[in-house]
Amino acid sequence: LDTMKKRLGPNATLAVRSSAEEEDGDFSFAGQFETVLNVPCTPAAVEAAYKEVVASLFQENAISYQRQLGYAPGRLMMAVGCLAMLDAKASGVIYTAAGGKDRSRLAISAAWGLGKGVVDGLTDADLYTVAKGEELTILERRIGAKAKMVVNLGEGTEIVATPANLREL
Repeated sequence: LDTMKKRLGPNATLAVRSSAEEEDGDFSFAGQFETVLNVPCTPAAVEAAYKEVVASLFQENAISYQRQLGYAPGRLMMAVGCLAMLDAKASGVIYTAAGGKDRSRLAISAAWGLGKGVVDGLTDADLYTVAKGEELTILERRIGAKAKMVVNLGEGTEIVATPANLREL
């Protein structure tokens, strides 16, 4: 943590998030586990966030999803990473296999604000389906309503109305 504080500054905050062992394999675990945002760069705060992320392995929705994929509860392993917290203007998720298994296309889901709005389904995000190849080609584009967005408060986050001028962009 001391090294991160030196690099990021004394008031730096972190995003503490999961990385399940199968997360980038055959199955997507996007949105299944907790990510704790704006964690102060202190041992006590990081420890508390770490415990919250690991405990999310045992939330009802995560257990149900694990069972659907054939994992017995408590068998899936998880690492927890600490990343520098950014005040993103827009963010989202890229699925490298669109529709779950189609590796010839990728899907991008994005909206204004922090990624929590997209991952947790708090907003109707834009969705792009893109053909892979030497040049990427947008095959489908659906512009979401994006009525809400998650913003950084420095200590925590807040769900706010997306400004009207950004909703159709």
